[in-house]
Amino acid sequence: MELPSQVSNITTLVGDAFGQLGKLLQVEIALAKAEFASEARQFGVNLVLMLCGAMFLMPALVLLLFGVAAALVSHGLSEPGAYFAAGGLGLVIAVALIAIGIARVKAMSLYPERTAGQLRRDRRTLTEVAR
Repeated sequence: MELPSQVSNITTLVGDAFGQLGKLLQVEIALAKAEFASEARQFGVNLVLMLCGAMFLMPALVLLLFGVAAALVSHGLSEPGAYFAAGGLGLVIAVALIAIGIARVKAMSLYPERTAGQLRRDRRTLTEVAR
């Protein structure tokens, strides 16, 4: 006649397990938020640095390209040819800078790696306990 107390104990254990699971999920969500906030802040700083660099780069690049064109004209190239050559050089430089910026932004993942790993470990533990 121990059956009702065993059912009561099992019910209590299951209730405690779900309570612990809820607490665990809350902690994991808080960790994910903190990790995402940190990476988003770093992404924002990198983006601002790229934009500031672009602001200073554009006028400097235009002046340098005018200087290259003037040098080419002084070496006997026609003005349209010199401007075309200088513009092509500017285009190559711009594409290279954009490619570097895109590669750096892609390299920095906003995916919360540590939190995802912890959630995978928690899931494995829960499935082992449930068996």
